[in-house]
Amino acid sequence: MLSVSITIRRMDYEGTLRSVFPALSGRVREMDPESHLIIRLFQHLGDAALPVLLGVMRKLETGTKNELLVRTLNACGPELREKLDEELRKDPFGRCFSEGGMEVTNEDGILLHFRHVEVDYAALLKNDQVQDLISGHLGRFSSLARKAADLAAAHAPDSLEKTVLTLLWRDDNKERLKAVLGHVLDVNGIHLEIGEIRIVQEEDPHEEAAGTARPFVLTPGMEDDILSALAAYLREQVSHEP
Repeated sequence: MLSVSITIRRMDYEGTLRSVFPALSGRVREMDPESHLIIRLFQHLGDAALPVLLGVMRKLETGTKNELLVRTLNACGPELREKLDEELRKDPFGRCFSEGGMEVTNEDGILLHFRHVEVDYAALLKNDQVQDLISGHLGRFSSLARKAADLAAAHAPDSLEKTVLTLLWRDDNKERLKAVLGHVLDVNGIHLEIGEIRIVQEEDPHEEAAGTARPFVLTPGMEDDILSALAAYLREQVSHEP
């Protein structure tokens, strides 16, 4: 299995928050109202929480904004994964891959991690781009290479996986994969610009992937930052009153 990590060069915070808000609202409604003052406030606001949340987001520093978005996306993980998998299956290149878990982290910027990525080698080898790549490298021996690859897929998947990694690391294929992932994320409301993409063979394929929703938890520092941003947003609204 493979692991794919993506650095995010630019994130549309407001557009992404609008898209995931229905799933986030469901998570917030299920939370203990005594857990955070902010949570209790947004439970009372209901659907009206979105414009307030967007206003607060505009007042937050980038670090807190990133952390809030990361926790939001992880809390909405199952819904997002289902939509992402559905969209991947629509693309001839994307349908060759299926991921077993998605996790978002905030490590000097936002990172997307796709764990336990399985490759449908038979479908990948029949992909036009991969076929052209094999033919370009091996010419008249390409048909033999494809037959050998079919055998490797059945009897030596680890060896074939290393070969697939070599193919995917080519700049043209990395750009193709970035384009597919960017489109899949965008149509599902996660609006961003992908930076670097890193693909490695997983050392421990049995390690549990992050496939379930994570609790939406705010640290005391985050809650203080959000309360300050909320106060700034409310002062701005009041100042516009006639």
